[in-house]
Amino acid sequence: MPRVKAGELTLNYEERGKGPAFLFIPGLVGLLNAWDFQVAEFSKRYRCIVFDHRGAGDSDKPQSVNAQTYSTEAI
Repeated sequence: MPRVKAGELTLNYEERGKGPAFLFIPGLVGLLNAWDFQVAEFSKRYRCIVFDHRGAGDSDKPQSVNAQTYSTEAI
């Protein structure tokens, strides 16, 4: 899976479909596959972007995290 640098760490993400971008944000410490059902439908019309939060799935696992950091990395 592709990875993107976000500050000092690397996040795992996936893109499916074409069209306007639609960002799916998993719940805290969520995994990108939490949206599989929705992405299967939305990717027919949109470019769907899903990712693993820091510390989850295949993203880097730093020592500390807070809600502000999660928000910044999503964008």
